[in-house]
This record gives sequence, structure tokens and C-alpha cells, in this order.
Amino acid sequence: MYSYIQYYIAYERMLFDHKADPLELENLAEKPEYQETVKVLAKELREKWGKDFLKH
Repeated sequence: MYSYIQYYIAYERMLFDHKADPLELENLAEKPEYQETVKVLAKELREKWGKDFLKH
């Protein structure tokens, strides 16, 4: 199970593997072997937010 976080104000991505790293100490988001996971989770996050999410 992964936790994926993406900030837009200061662009930063975080990906943690809760099974291997329950304390979220190692950010996997920039590691080459996790780029496909980041791509899938980022797309899923955008789809769930909807096109107007950042509009207030």
C-alpha cells in the first residue's frame, strides 16, 4: 500500500511504501524504479480531484 502526496505551491512529490516503511522515512517519488507507480497515482489523484479542484 502506497501513500502518494503532491504539492502544487512548491512542486514536490512524495511516495511512501507503507508496508516496507510505515514511518514514511524514505521518499520513493524520485527513484527511477518507482516512476511508473508515481505516474499511475498522479493520474488517479488528478482524476479524483476534478478539473476545478484548485479553484476557490
